[in-house]
Amino acid sequence: MLQELIIDNLALLKHIHISFNKGMTCLTGETGAGKSIMLDAINLAMGGKAESNLLTGPTANVTASFQLDGTNYHNNEAYQWLKNNNFIDETRQNTNIHTCIINRKFQITKDTDKKIIKSKVFINNIPASLQQLKQLGQLLLYIHGQHEHLNLLKETNQLKILDHYGQHNALSQDVYNLYNSWAKSKQLLETALEEQTKFFARKQLLEFQIAELASAELTVGEWIEINSQYQWLANQQEYIEKLNQISFILNGSTSETECDPTSPNLVQQANQVINLLANINFENKIITDLSDYINQASININEASFELHKFLSKVENDPLTLESLDKRISKLQDLARKYKTTPDNLANYYEQCQAEFKQLESQEDMISNLKNNLVKLEQEYKIKAQNLTLKRQDTGIKLSARLTELLKTLRLEDALVSITFKANNNTAPAAHGNEMCEFLIKTNRDQNLSSLSSSVSGGELSRLALATQVAIAEIEGTPSLIFDEVDVGIGGGTAEIVGKLLRKMGNNTQVMCITHLAQVASQADQHIRVSKSIVNNTTQTNIEYLNKQERIAELARMIGGLTITPQTLLHAQELLETAGH
Repeated sequence: MLQELIIDNLALLKHIHISFNKGMTCLTGETGAGKSIMLDAINLAMGGKAESNLLTGPTANVTASFQLDGTNYHNNEAYQWLKNNNFIDETRQNTNIHTCIINRKFQITKDTDKKIIKSKVFINNIPASLQQLKQLGQLLLYIHGQHEHLNLLKETNQLKILDHYGQHNALSQDVYNLYNSWAKSKQLLETALEEQTKFFARKQLLEFQIAELASAELTVGEWIEINSQYQWLANQQEYIEKLNQISFILNGSTSETECDPTSPNLVQQANQVINLLANINFENKIITDLSDYINQASININEASFELHKFLSKVENDPLTLESLDKRISKLQDLARKYKTTPDNLANYYEQCQAEFKQLESQEDMISNLKNNLVKLEQEYKIKAQNLTLKRQDTGIKLSARLTELLKTLRLEDALVSITFKANNNTAPAAHGNEMCEFLIKTNRDQNLSSLSSSVSGGELSRLALATQVAIAEIEGTPSLIFDEVDVGIGGGTAEIVGKLLRKMGNNTQVMCITHLAQVASQADQHIRVSKSIVNNTTQTNIEYLNKQERIAELARMIGGLTITPQTLLHAQELLETAGH
């Protein structure tokens, strides 16, 4: 149950500290006093959206303290959620494991004319996310808003109520998740099939290109190698002539002539220099270094001469190889022009074609997998949806009977509620399952069952909304229920019955309601009056916990308005005493 609510700087509420009791609590006061702002504060504490009109200052703060079920807290959903998400440490001493404190802090800044709102969330003084707060809030309380009865007119909300009452929200979520997965998979398959024709044509082209390139037996680096060979063979005669000239300079011989001892050459000249240096009988570093250099040069010249002679001795004219290289070069150039690349890149292009071909093959595999997955998801969906259909049909009978019974207690003695189902127009999966439901009602004996939008008044719709909330609370046992003007559109004896029903609900769960009807307020176990006043030219909201005499005065105001007579006070006292207070 909600124990305390502390509000700072929220609209008219500068600083409010409210303590709530078990049972039924009512909040009364003039319109505009700030009652609904308190509900807005509770909604913020449960993770609701922060509207800019509520946050008028630079900061705001809402703290809500809840008392968990201390008698059997291990079976309490909120307690288990807190424990599973590490917001309760049972091993710590002096830890009140029965209490949950939620704190939400707001910081408001302005950027030109736009407000920038940032908030921080703490659960039991531990930082938490807004999503975590919303999850926890659903386990702690439920707020029945002013216009909740209007939501009954929508078939989608009627189906949600049915699933809520039947406690198959989890199954309904499974059906939705399967539909969502199916819809995404279907979209992927449709996109893949649209591209399949283009892929098929591309794959055929790649098959031809790969075959042609494979027959060319391409290798990386081949172009550079055969170009080098071709250049040598095509210019071999010129190169050999120049190499023979070099050989003659080195040692006086060529590939075609023996060494001419009379012809000066580098080998002979180097040897002459070495002999001259050897005949200088004077030790000097320069002469020594010079001798070393010339000796090394002589060695290098001899080795170069030897290797060149060896090479020239093996050179043969090879016109067949030259012709073969010419044909190979022409083929590679033709392929390169055809595929708009360079000859030295053909091998890489071939590998790219192979990679793309494999990717297209995997695309076909993907289409096959998508088809199989779609069939699998449809089968899983059908099983879950059919199970949900059976549960909904059974729940429809039970909820119809319970709502009819509750409406009779709310002075609609001839009311009858029937929940019917409409199957989907096609057999494809749908987000809501295989069917939608519709609440049909009649409130008079001589009427036929018809839809809510065509047959019920505002007051009757309000009573049906209350009946649905009571029915769900009986099944679900939400720790705290908050009603914002649930009595709209009703009055007189019906209002008293509504008050009694809320009070009866308060025996099992905490009930809080904002009301303008004395008949409802008189039934409350705790009565809080909300008013506003002007302090230093600033409007602020005040709260008062009313004792019996103050309650009588407040009830008389609610009955009589501006003029309160002794008879009005007696009527108010009678209402309070009839309620057992």
